[in-house]
Amino acid sequence: EIMVVGEFSPAGDAFAQLTADSRLKLWDVDTGAATQEFAPPGDLAAELTAVAWGRSAAASSTTKKKKAKSAADVVAIGNAIGNIMLWDCAKGELRQSLGGQETGHTASVTHLAFSHSGATLYAASTDCHVTAWQVSSGAELWSLKVGKQPARRIAVHPEDDQLVTAASAIKMWDVSTRKSTRKFPGHATPVVALAFSPCGEFLASAAADRFVTLWDASSDAGAGAALMALTLAAPPSQLSFVPLPSGSDTLELLGVAEGGTVAVWRVATPSAKSKKKGMAEGAAPIPPVCTVVGGGAGVCAVRASASREVKVCRGTDVLPAFEVLALVGEDGAYVDKFELQARQGGLLLGKQAAKQKRKSENGAGPDVVTAQDMPLGRAGGERGRKGGD
Repeated sequence: EIMVVGEFSPAGDAFAQLTADSRLKLWDVDTGAATQEFAPPGDLAAELTAVAWGRSAAASSTTKKKKAKSAADVVAIGNAIGNIMLWDCAKGELRQSLGGQETGHTASVTHLAFSHSGATLYAASTDCHVTAWQVSSGAELWSLKVGKQPARRIAVHPEDDQLVTAASAIKMWDVSTRKSTRKFPGHATPVVALAFSPCGEFLASAAADRFVTLWDASSDAGAGAALMALTLAAPPSQLSFVPLPSGSDTLELLGVAEGGTVAVWRVATPSAKSKKKGMAEGAAPIPPVCTVVGGGAGVCAVRASASREVKVCRGTDVLPAFEVLALVGEDGAYVDKFELQARQGGLLLGKQAAKQKRKSENGAGPDVVTAQDMPLGRAGGERGRKGGD
C-alpha cells in the first residue's frame, strides 16, 4: 500500500496531500473530510514532488468572523519538471503558476518553504539552484546556485533573514546579500529532513541513517558546531520542534521515521558553555524519551502544538486518517511507548469522539466529500509506562 505524502497546515487544522496520481488534495483534519482537489492541467501535469503551506499578506487582515485556518490560505506545490503552482484555499482555485521560459527551475523541485511572514516562497531543485518568489505577484526575486550538489531540503530562519540549504553539506545564507555565511560539516549522504528550533538558535538535520544532528545556529556560532546526536530506530523522513515557550530550559523534537514510527526527544537547552565546547568526541547518541509504534498503517506526518498534543496523519494514499495523541501525562513526563490501534476499513479503533462538522454558516459553505468515518481520535492507542522528563 502507498503511504500518504503531505503536510499539516501551520494551524494544524488542515492537511495537504500529494496523491499517487499527482493531485493535490486538501483535508479538514477535525472531520476527516476531503474539502478540495486539484489536478494540474496541460503543461503543468507531472509528478508532484513538493508541498508547503503558507499565508498571504491578506491573511493578516482577516475579519474576526473568519476561522484561524483562513490565515494559511496558500498551498505551494512543485513537480518533477520544475513547475511551481500556488493554490488559493479560500477560492478553491489555482492562483498562479510560477516561472516561465526564462525564469524558474529546469528540473525537479525537491523542496518548498515559505518565509514566516508569508511574503516569499523559496524553492530548491535538482538543477542545483534555489529560487525566491514574491507570493503576491508571482515574480521571481532571485535565483542562487547552491553548489555542485542540489539542495534536497531548505529551512527558513524564524526571523526570515537566513536561509539554510542542505545537500550532504549544509549551508546558511544571508537572504539580503545571498552570500553564504556559514557551513556546517553536514552528513555523508544527502539530508532528508531539516528544521529550525522556534528560537532560531538551533538547527536539526538528518540523512538516510538512524541519526539526527543538533547544530548551533546562533549568530555567534562561527563555523557551526554539532552539539549532540540523537538516534532512532529507522531513518527519519520529517523533523519538527515542539513550539515551547520562549526561554524554555528544554528542547523537544519530533521525528517521523521510515516505516511510520514517531520518536520524541527531550533534551536540556544547550548552554553558552556547552555550545562553545560542542559535542564531545565519542559521545553516545541520545535515544528518544517517547516512541509511537504499531497500528499497521504507519504515521507519515506530525504536528505538535504548544500544549504538546501531537496530531498525526497515517493510513494509505487512498484513505488517510488523523488523530491527536496525548503523549504527556499530568506530571509533564512523556510516556516512553505509545502503541497505535489497528485500522479496519478506514476506521481507527480505540476511544474516539466522532466530530462531523456542519457546512459553514447559512449552509453556503463548499461541498464536502466525507471520508469513511475518519474522526479525530483523542488517544487512539495504548500507553506504556512513563518515560523521562
